[in-house]
Amino acid sequence: MGKLSGRHAVITGAGRGIGFGIAKKLLAMQAKISIFDIDENLVIEACGLTGKAGVEVFGAVCDVANPESVNNAMAKARDHHGLIDILINNAGIIFFNSLEDTSLQQYQNTMDVNVLGPFLCTQIVVPDMKKQKWGKIVTVGSSAGKTGGAGKAGVYGASKAAVMTLMKSYARELAPFNINVNGVAPALIDTQMLAGITGFIDQIPLGRVGTPEDVANAVAFLCSENASFITGEMMDVNGGFLID
Repeated sequence: MGKLSGRHAVITGAGRGIGFGIAKKLLAMQAKISIFDIDENLVIEACGLTGKAGVEVFGAVCDVANPESVNNAMAKARDHHGLIDILINNAGIIFFNSLEDTSLQQYQNTMDVNVLGPFLCTQIVVPDMKKQKWGKIVTVGSSAGKTGGAGKAGVYGASKAAVMTLMKSYARELAPFNINVNGVAPALIDTQMLAGITGFIDQIPLGRVGTPEDVANAVAFLCSENASFITGEMMDVNGGFLID
Protein backbone atom coordinates (compact mmCIF):
# COMPACT_ATOMS: atom_id res chain seq x y z
CA MET A 1 0.00 0.00 0.00
CA GLY A 2 1.29 3.43 -0.88
CA LYS A 3 2.63 5.95 1.58
CA LEU A 4 0.90 9.14 2.66
CA SER A 5 4.08 11.13 3.23
CA GLY A 6 3.33 14.71 4.14
CA ARG A 7 -0.44 14.32 4.00
CA HIS A 8 -2.34 15.75 6.97
CA ALA A 9 -5.03 13.41 8.30
CA VAL A 10 -7.65 14.40 10.89
CA ILE A 11 -9.30 11.49 12.69
CA THR A 12 -12.29 12.15 14.94
CA GLY A 13 -13.05 9.95 17.92
CA ALA A 14 -9.44 8.77 17.80
CA GLY A 15 -8.80 8.53 21.52
CA ARG A 16 -9.45 4.79 21.52
CA GLY A 17 -10.96 1.90 19.60
CA ILE A 18 -11.34 2.08 15.84
CA GLY A 19 -10.25 5.72 15.63
CA PHE A 20 -7.04 5.05 17.52
CA GLY A 21 -6.34 2.05 15.29
CA ILE A 22 -6.80 4.24 12.21
CA ALA A 23 -4.49 6.91 13.64
CA LYS A 24 -1.74 4.35 14.20
CA LYS A 25 -2.15 2.92 10.70
CA LEU A 26 -2.04 6.27 8.91
CA LEU A 27 0.91 7.31 11.03
CA ALA A 28 2.73 4.17 9.90
CA MET A 29 2.03 5.33 6.33
CA GLN A 30 3.91 8.55 7.18
CA ALA A 31 0.92 10.87 7.35
CA LYS A 32 0.83 13.80 9.74
CA ILE A 33 -1.87 13.01 12.28
CA SER A 34 -4.36 15.16 14.18
CA ILE A 35 -6.24 13.19 16.82
CA PHE A 36 -9.62 14.60 17.86
CA ASP A 37 -11.68 13.28 20.75
CA ILE A 38 -14.21 14.71 23.18
CA ASP A 39 -12.26 13.26 26.13
CA GLU A 40 -9.12 15.30 26.89
CA ASN A 41 -7.49 12.46 28.82
CA LEU A 42 -7.91 10.11 25.87
CA VAL A 43 -6.42 12.71 23.52
CA ILE A 44 -3.35 13.06 25.72
CA GLU A 45 -2.93 9.32 26.10
CA ALA A 46 -3.42 8.58 22.40
CA CYS A 47 -0.95 11.26 21.34
CA GLY A 48 1.62 9.84 23.73
CA LEU A 49 1.23 6.33 22.41
CA THR A 50 1.27 7.23 18.72
CA GLY A 51 4.11 9.68 19.19
CA LYS A 52 6.45 6.77 19.84
CA ALA A 53 6.43 6.10 16.10
CA GLY A 54 8.76 9.07 15.70
CA VAL A 55 6.40 11.36 13.77
CA GLU A 56 4.86 14.35 15.48
CA VAL A 57 1.19 13.93 16.36
CA PHE A 58 -1.22 16.73 17.22
CA GLY A 59 -4.24 16.31 19.48
CA ALA A 60 -7.28 18.47 20.16
CA VAL A 61 -10.42 18.15 22.23
CA CYS A 62 -13.39 18.25 19.89
CA ASP A 63 -17.11 17.75 20.26
CA VAL A 64 -18.07 16.98 16.66
CA ALA A 65 -21.70 17.91 17.33
CA ASN A 66 -20.71 21.46 18.32
CA PRO A 67 -19.88 23.79 15.40
CA GLU A 68 -17.69 26.07 17.50
CA SER A 69 -15.73 23.13 18.89
CA VAL A 70 -15.20 21.71 15.38
CA ASN A 71 -14.08 25.09 14.01
CA ASN A 72 -11.62 25.59 16.87
CA ALA A 73 -10.13 22.10 16.64
CA MET A 74 -9.75 22.27 12.87
CA ALA A 75 -8.09 25.70 13.08
CA LYS A 76 -5.59 24.40 15.63
CA ALA A 77 -4.87 21.33 13.52
CA ARG A 78 -4.22 23.52 10.45
CA ASP A 79 -1.92 25.78 12.44
CA HIS A 80 0.06 22.74 13.54
CA HIS A 81 0.18 20.55 10.42
CA GLY A 82 -1.08 22.73 7.56
CA LEU A 83 -3.98 22.19 5.18
CA ILE A 84 -6.10 19.10 5.78
CA ASP A 85 -5.75 16.40 3.10
CA ILE A 86 -7.57 13.48 4.74
CA LEU A 87 -10.62 13.39 7.01
CA ILE A 88 -11.72 10.29 8.87
CA ASN A 89 -15.21 10.74 10.32
CA ASN A 90 -15.06 8.12 13.05
CA ALA A 91 -16.61 9.65 16.19
CA GLY A 92 -19.88 7.97 17.06
CA ILE A 93 -22.15 6.93 19.90
CA ILE A 94 -24.64 4.13 20.47
CA PHE A 95 -27.21 3.31 23.12
CA PHE A 96 -29.49 0.33 23.58
CA ASN A 97 -33.08 1.04 24.47
CA SER A 98 -36.48 -0.17 23.35
CA LEU A 99 -38.59 2.08 21.17
CA GLU A 100 -40.85 2.96 24.10
CA ASP A 101 -37.94 3.78 26.40
CA THR A 102 -35.94 5.88 23.95
CA SER A 103 -35.93 9.51 25.03
CA LEU A 104 -35.95 12.46 22.69
CA GLN A 105 -32.58 13.47 24.14
CA GLN A 106 -31.07 10.06 23.29
CA TYR A 107 -32.41 10.35 19.76
CA GLN A 108 -31.08 13.86 19.31
CA ASN A 109 -27.66 13.12 20.82
CA THR A 110 -27.20 10.15 18.50
CA MET A 111 -28.15 12.10 15.41
CA ASP A 112 -26.01 15.06 16.45
CA VAL A 113 -22.84 13.00 16.91
CA ASN A 114 -23.32 10.42 14.18
CA VAL A 115 -24.79 12.59 11.41
CA LEU A 116 -24.35 16.28 12.20
CA GLY A 117 -20.74 15.66 13.31
CA PRO A 118 -19.53 14.21 10.00
CA PHE A 119 -21.47 16.90 8.14
CA LEU A 120 -19.76 19.70 10.08
CA CYS A 121 -16.29 18.16 9.80
CA THR A 122 -16.65 17.45 6.10
CA GLN A 123 -17.99 20.90 5.36
CA ILE A 124 -15.03 22.61 7.00
CA VAL A 125 -12.26 20.55 5.36
CA VAL A 126 -13.58 20.63 1.79
CA PRO A 127 -12.15 24.11 0.97
CA ASP A 128 -8.65 22.83 1.85
CA MET A 129 -9.11 19.82 -0.42
CA LYS A 130 -10.54 21.86 -3.28
CA LYS A 131 -7.59 24.22 -3.04
CA GLN A 132 -5.18 21.31 -3.47
CA LYS A 133 -7.33 19.37 -5.95
CA TRP A 134 -6.81 16.32 -3.75
CA GLY A 135 -8.65 14.88 -0.79
CA LYS A 136 -9.75 11.69 0.91
CA ILE A 137 -12.83 11.57 3.13
CA VAL A 138 -13.65 8.27 4.82
CA THR A 139 -16.63 7.91 7.14
CA VAL A 140 -17.07 5.03 9.56
CA GLY A 141 -20.61 3.79 9.10
CA SER A 142 -21.97 0.43 10.21
CA SER A 143 -23.72 -2.65 8.91
CA ALA A 144 -26.54 -1.41 11.16
CA GLY A 145 -27.11 1.34 8.62
CA LYS A 146 -27.96 -1.35 6.07
CA THR A 147 -29.89 -3.83 8.24
CA GLY A 148 -31.33 -1.80 11.11
CA GLY A 149 -28.78 -3.33 13.44
CA ALA A 150 -29.07 -5.15 16.71
CA GLY A 151 -32.27 -5.11 18.73
CA LYS A 152 -32.96 -1.95 20.71
CA ALA A 153 -30.51 0.15 18.69
CA GLY A 154 -32.83 1.50 16.03
CA VAL A 155 -31.76 5.12 16.32
CA TYR A 156 -28.10 4.13 15.90
CA GLY A 157 -28.95 2.19 12.74
CA ALA A 158 -30.93 5.12 11.38
CA SER A 159 -28.07 7.52 12.07
CA LYS A 160 -25.58 5.32 10.23
CA ALA A 161 -27.93 4.92 7.27
CA ALA A 162 -28.26 8.70 7.14
CA VAL A 163 -24.55 9.46 7.25
CA MET A 164 -23.67 6.79 4.69
CA THR A 165 -26.26 8.19 2.28
CA LEU A 166 -25.00 11.71 2.92
CA MET A 167 -21.46 10.71 2.01
CA LYS A 168 -22.59 8.98 -1.20
CA SER A 169 -24.15 12.28 -2.23
CA TYR A 170 -20.96 14.19 -1.46
CA ALA A 171 -18.92 11.65 -3.43
CA ARG A 172 -20.72 12.75 -6.58
CA GLU A 173 -20.59 16.45 -5.71
CA LEU A 174 -16.88 16.50 -4.90
CA ALA A 175 -15.58 14.14 -7.58
CA PRO A 176 -14.76 16.99 -10.03
CA PHE A 177 -12.28 18.30 -7.46
CA ASN A 178 -10.38 14.98 -7.20
CA ILE A 179 -11.84 14.35 -3.75
CA ASN A 180 -12.69 10.73 -3.00
CA VAL A 181 -15.51 10.22 -0.52
CA ASN A 182 -15.95 6.69 0.77
CA GLY A 183 -16.82 4.80 3.91
CA VAL A 184 -16.48 1.56 5.78
CA ALA A 185 -19.35 -0.35 7.34
CA PRO A 186 -17.95 -2.42 10.20
CA ALA A 187 -19.82 -4.92 12.32
CA LEU A 188 -18.90 -6.74 15.52
CA ILE A 189 -15.54 -5.07 16.10
CA ASP A 190 -13.80 -5.63 19.43
CA THR A 191 -14.35 -2.19 20.99
CA GLN A 192 -16.39 -0.79 23.86
CA MET A 193 -19.45 -0.66 21.60
CA LEU A 194 -19.37 -4.44 21.24
CA ALA A 195 -20.05 -4.79 24.96
CA GLY A 196 -23.72 -4.11 24.32
CA ILE A 197 -24.06 -6.79 21.66
CA THR A 198 -23.96 -10.51 22.42
CA GLY A 199 -24.79 -13.81 20.75
CA PHE A 200 -23.65 -12.99 17.22
CA ILE A 201 -20.30 -14.79 16.96
CA ASP A 202 -21.91 -17.84 15.35
CA GLN A 203 -23.23 -15.61 12.57
CA ILE A 204 -19.75 -14.49 11.46
CA PRO A 205 -18.54 -16.84 8.69
CA LEU A 206 -14.88 -16.07 9.40
CA GLY A 207 -15.43 -17.23 12.98
CA ARG A 208 -14.11 -14.27 14.96
CA VAL A 209 -14.93 -10.72 15.90
CA GLY A 210 -13.08 -7.98 14.08
CA THR A 211 -10.33 -5.78 15.44
CA PRO A 212 -9.76 -2.02 15.11
CA GLU A 213 -6.80 -2.95 12.92
CA ASP A 214 -9.11 -4.74 10.48
CA VAL A 215 -11.07 -1.54 10.02
CA ALA A 216 -7.92 0.59 9.91
CA ASN A 217 -6.52 -1.49 7.06
CA ALA A 218 -9.65 -0.87 4.99
CA VAL A 219 -9.58 2.85 5.77
CA ALA A 220 -5.89 3.05 4.88
CA PHE A 221 -6.58 1.49 1.49
CA LEU A 222 -9.33 4.04 0.79
CA CYS A 223 -6.91 6.84 1.72
CA SER A 224 -4.19 5.55 -0.59
CA GLU A 225 -3.60 6.16 -4.28
CA ASN A 226 -4.49 2.51 -4.82
CA ALA A 227 -8.11 3.61 -4.34
CA SER A 228 -7.93 6.71 -6.53
CA PHE A 229 -10.70 5.42 -8.84
CA ILE A 230 -13.06 4.51 -5.99
CA THR A 231 -15.63 6.97 -4.67
CA GLY A 232 -19.09 6.63 -3.18
CA GLU A 233 -18.24 3.15 -1.88
CA MET A 234 -19.27 1.81 1.55
CA MET A 235 -16.94 -1.13 2.18
CA ASP A 236 -18.19 -3.93 4.45
CA VAL A 237 -15.70 -4.94 7.16
CA ASN A 238 -17.56 -7.63 9.04
CA GLY A 239 -16.10 -11.09 8.48
CA GLY A 240 -19.03 -12.01 6.26
CA PHE A 241 -21.67 -11.13 8.88
CA LEU A 242 -23.42 -9.12 6.16
CA ILE A 243 -22.78 -9.92 2.52
CA ASP A 244 -24.63 -7.54 0.24
